[in-house]
Order: sequence, then C-alpha cells, then structure tokens
Amino acid sequence: MFDVFRKRLGYKIMLVIILVIVVSLVTEIYMRIYYGTRDRFEIATSITKELADSIYAGIKSPMAMGDKQSIRSQLQDIGDKAEDVEVFICAYDQETTYSSHEEKIHKRVGDFIHDAATRQALNSMLETGVPPSRHPGKPFEDRVDGRKYLVTMRPILNEADCYHCHGASRKVLGAMVIRFDAEKLYAQVTAQRNRTLLISVIVIPIAAIFVYFVVNILVRRPVEELAEQAKKFAEGDMSVRVSVKTEDEIGILGRTFNYMVESVASFSKRLEEEIKRKTSLLNERTRLMSLLERANKDLRELDKLKSTFLANMSHELRTPMNAIIGYTDLLMDGVDGPVNEDQKKSLNKVATNARHLLQLINDVLDISKIEAGKMKINPKEFDLKWVITAAIPAFEPQMKIKGLQLTVDIPDGLPLVYADEDRVKEILINLLSNAIKFTQKGGIVITARISERGIKPGETPIFMEICVEDTGIGIKEEDIGKIFDKFVQADLTTVRQYEGTGLGLSIARGLVSLHKGIIWVTSKFGEGSKFCFTLPIKKEILDKAAEPVIEPRVAEALADYFGKPVDEFLHAPAFAGKPIRCWEYIRCGQPSCPAYGSSEPRCWLVMGTH
Repeated sequence: MFDVFRKRLGYKIMLVIILVIVVSLVTEIYMRIYYGTRDRFEIATSITKELADSIYAGIKSPMAMGDKQSIRSQLQDIGDKAEDVEVFICAYDQETTYSSHEEKIHKRVGDFIHDAATRQALNSMLETGVPPSRHPGKPFEDRVDGRKYLVTMRPILNEADCYHCHGASRKVLGAMVIRFDAEKLYAQVTAQRNRTLLISVIVIPIAAIFVYFVVNILVRRPVEELAEQAKKFAEGDMSVRVSVKTEDEIGILGRTFNYMVESVASFSKRLEEEIKRKTSLLNERTRLMSLLERANKDLRELDKLKSTFLANMSHELRTPMNAIIGYTDLLMDGVDGPVNEDQKKSLNKVATNARHLLQLINDVLDISKIEAGKMKINPKEFDLKWVITAAIPAFEPQMKIKGLQLTVDIPDGLPLVYADEDRVKEILINLLSNAIKFTQKGGIVITARISERGIKPGETPIFMEICVEDTGIGIKEEDIGKIFDKFVQADLTTVRQYEGTGLGLSIARGLVSLHKGIIWVTSKFGEGSKFCFTLPIKKEILDKAAEPVIEPRVAEALADYFGKPVDEFLHAPAFAGKPIRCWEYIRCGQPSCPAYGSSEPRCWLVMGTH
C-alpha cells in the first residue's frame, strides 16, 4: 500500500490534501461540539442565575416583614408553573424552611443534593457568605435517579432589615438553592453532536472523492506524463514531447522540459559531429606522434653520434694544433735561423690564432664530453680563496686596457670546498672572461660566502656560494632563461657580436652540475649582471646518490610560478616512470636528454639540472 504513495506524486498530493481536509473537519466538529455545549450551559447557567436573582428580589421584602405565607405562595407558583425547576431556601444549618416542593421542607438540603462538589460549595458559602465561583460553561451539577440537574446557589445575608428578628451577630442567615432539570439540555447537545457527526461522515468522503478527481485531472496525470517522457528521454529517446494544456507551474515545467529536450538533442547532434572531427584529429595526431617519436629517437641517436664524433674529432684536432703552436714558438725562438720583426709579427699572429682555435677546440671537447656523460672530475679539499687569486692574473692585462677595477671580497675563516680544483678554476675563468668581455666601464666584484641553499632552516650548511658581479651591459629579463644555452651570447643571437663561441656558460653550468651545485644569474638590463654558483664543502655531497639540489625557497618560487604543489619540486624528477639525472646533460630540451619532449611543467634550467 505504501509503495503506491512512494512512487506516485499525485497520490502524495491527494493524501496530503485529504489529510488536511480531514484534520480541518475533525477540528471543526470538535470546536462545534465543544463550544456548542459550553454555550448552551452558559445560557442555562445565566438563566438560572437570573431566576435566582428574580426569586430573591420577590421574597426579600416578605422575609424582612416575616410574611411566611407570601413566600410559600410565590414558591408554590414556581413549582406549579416550572416543573423543571426546584427552589430551596435553607437556614445556615442547611435545614429547608421554604421550597417549591413542600415534601422537602424541614429536610437538610444536603440530603437531596448528591454531588459532593456542590455540597462542599454550599457549606463554604454558608460559612463565608461568598457565592461560589465557577466557569459559566461548567456549572454545578447534580444527578438524581439518573437525571442530570444544574445547581445554582446564592447566600442570604443578614442585612439591617433583618436585625429585628435575627440580631446582628450572624453574617449569613441561609442560602437559596435552585436546581434545574438539564435532561432536555443534554438531549439537545447530544442531538447537535450527532447531527454534526452525521454531516461530517457524509461530507468527508464526498470531499475526498472530489479532491481525488480534481488532483487526478489537474496534477497526477500531467505529472505522470512528464515523468514517463523524462524516463524515455533518460533512456536516449530525443523525440519525446509532453502536451502542455495549462499556464500554471506544471505547464511551465512541461514547456521547459520540451525546450530542454530540444536543446539537448541539438547539442547531442553537434557533439556527435565534434566527436567525429576530434576522433579524426586524434587519429591523425597519433600518427604524427608516432612519426615524431621515431624522429626523436633518430635525433637522440644522431645527437649521441654527434657528441662522440665531436669528442673524437676535437681530440684528434688538438694534436696538430699543438704541433702548429709548438713549431711556431720554435720559429719565433730562432731554431731554424734568425727572424726579422715582420716575420716575428706574422708568426705571433699565427700562434695567437692557433691558441684561440685550440681554446675553441677545447671548449667543443668539454661540451661534447659533458653532453656524452664522459666528463669526469677529481675532487679534493682545497682553499677556494687561493684558486680565485690564482685565476685573476691572466685577466689583469685586459682589465688594465679597459680601465676596469677588480674587487675580491672573501672573508677569512671560510671552510675548504670539496671539488675538482682545475674545473672550478675553469668555471671562474669562463665567468670572469664573460664579465670582462661585456663590461666597458666600472668594475667586477668576486665574492664567496657560506650558502643557505640546499638545506632547510636550522640545518648545517653544505655549499659555498661564489658570485661574479659586473657593471656591464646586463641581460634582458626575457633572455635570462636561455643565457646558458650553447652558442648563445647576451643578445641571444647566434651572430657573434663579441669574441667567443658562446659555450662558456654552457660549460660552466655542466661543470657546476657535476659538483651537485647550481648556477644562476640575476641581471638588470643596462646595469650589469651577477652570476652565482655553489660548490660542496662536504665530501658526502658528491658521494651520495645523485639527486637534484633544490632548497625550499626555490621550490616555493617554482611552485608559485607554475601553479603546482611545492612537493613536486622537492623530489627527483622522473620521466616515463624512471628517474632523470639531468646534470649529466646540458639541458633537458636537448635530444640527448631522456626527458626530451616531456610535457612535465618544470624548469630547473637555471639550476643546471632540469
């Protein structure tokens, strides 16, 4: 039975309406019976009270004059004319002195009033002289031989007119009690209640049937039709429609449903067409990706071959270049005979250009070794200040020509670094060479400090931070990320505006990475640049498993820039489920890197890793 109501909205609405009607009618019936009964009793009580006042007014004067016959006559008339009314006048001891029924004279009123509450009220009134108070709708009742009576009573007080007979000592002389036969009244109340119940029994089913048909026509059928069409629509039928016959909320819902079906059908059609188009594009993209993957694989193989070839060729070229430099030096020394000044100048040009070419070959050899993963370092502990001091003399002539001032700011007491001394010197030479090359006036400052990078707050430092700062041309902000690329100078073109190969910073980054350090640059275009790198001060840094070195503040900056969680930058990068050791390569954008082509949104380029 209850399943019907759970599954049918129309039945739920009908049930609610019928319950409301039933509750309303039941409430109305109760109110009619309750207030009808109370009103009738109030009227009856009011009548008996008025009757008591009228009788008392009629007998007050005869009682004051002691005219007993007049009192009996009046009460006798009441008994003859009003069969439903009994009047008793009793003394303060409840003995009946006058009555509309003579057989009750000289009897105690309490003997023929059987209701305990009424007797108690009478006793209290005779003692205090105060009429009993009770709600008009709930008068005193008495039951005699199965019949119900309403009882009204009032005190007879000792007034000045009565002092000549009763004296002034007693306050209450007696009481007048009127008992009214209420059988007819109760019969009327019962008849009214029965009529109300009968009408309710007839009206409630009629109202329920009427509500059923109205709700069935106006609510249930339209809602069921809408639900049925919605079910078909959910199953994929786009041709469903509902008939709209009204302008109310159900009609609005029906029109909205029809509009929704039309919109979804139109969208579904467009979506199918778009899916077909996207599928075609995806198939084409898959084919292109397959071709691109093969091309990338070939490029990686070619890049490895290129690096190997360059390493071998560079090694082979060094031998004849060293021979050329050696024989040129011998010729200038006069081994084959004296040379004049013009010949000496020519030989000096040959030696200078040969040494420059040898340096280019060495740079290509170094970058090839780094890319091929063949560059090795021989770390040991040494004093960084000594290495920096040893690298400066080679640049003093150039700085003197340009009028540049070199400042070395290295505090005493710095710990030793654990690195390859020759490679560190090569890094410094590359950075100093660039600083002098791109600085026309001002000076260069070399600083060394304990670094806070690579550690969490409160941990023991593990890196030394070395910086080379100049007052040169500076680097544009958009170019900083590419300054460490191969064959690139400060203006990010492959056209050489300044002497050099553009490999110095790439080599420096590769060498720093081999020491598990990081290298970065800060610059303001037109004001100068500051290149910094870190070197380990503990042997354990180079001995532990290779992991990218990144400190929390750099990770937070990267996470904020790329909109990624910080943890993503605090663990080793991976590609295709395998860890990447990007410090073995120039940059991950090169085909030789395992992450080449990866869409992973990281950029550790400035740190020399990934």
